[in-house]
Amino acid sequence: MRAEGALASLILGSASILLCGLFTGIPALILGHRAIKLIRRSRGLLQGMELAVPGLVMGYAGCALWLVFIVGWIFLVRGAAKESDAAEVGALTMIRQINDAQGSYSRIYTGPKGRVYAGSLATLGAGPGQACPGTGTAEYACLLSGPLSMPECREPHWCALNGYKFQIQVSSYPLRRGQDYAITATPTNMSSSAKSFCSTSDGIVRSGATWFPLESGYDAEDCHRLGSVAERP
Repeated sequence: MRAEGALASLILGSASILLCGLFTGIPALILGHRAIKLIRRSRGLLQGMELAVPGLVMGYAGCALWLVFIVGWIFLVRGAAKESDAAEVGALTMIRQINDAQGSYSRIYTGPKGRVYAGSLATLGAGPGQACPGTGTAEYACLLSGPLSMPECREPHWCALNGYKFQIQVSSYPLRRGQDYAITATPTNMSSSAKSFCSTSDGIVRSGATWFPLESGYDAEDCHRLGSVAERP
């Protein structure tokens, strides 16, 4: 007579190898240990040791595979979270630099009707040659350097850096505050982050959840509707 659970342990243990222990590894261990215990107590009356032992071994192997899978998944999630945090910190740092450049631009090139702002990231850069002739001009102010200041960084073109793409929109509000700008930073893909950021001349960085990368940047009014984010070092 075969011990109860011996065959079931073998079947579940085999399944646990195929399924990496999911749902079947632990039952295989329970039934396998129970069957071996019954066989030993029966003093030769019950059989099935040749089924229970392999089932037990495969059950342990399946559980080990499942444990490896869980640990690996945890490391992947933590790695993705660190990558997302690094991308967001980089975006916030870049927005602050662009804000500083816009502040300098508005002080240098103030117009007869008040402050004016660079209408694109390219305008804050050095121009086609990427070399600043002295202090720069209103067309290429030499206030920003790097990939975001290239001549092609004009609407509707986005320029990307470290998992985010950036754009500036300038709008006029004659009845209220004249001209204002909005810097937009949105993820290049959803694996880097789920947040888009923006900032205007008030210097406050705001954020919103993003399920898809933005097709166009925020204007100042859209940006002001978002919630502000805590400053990061």
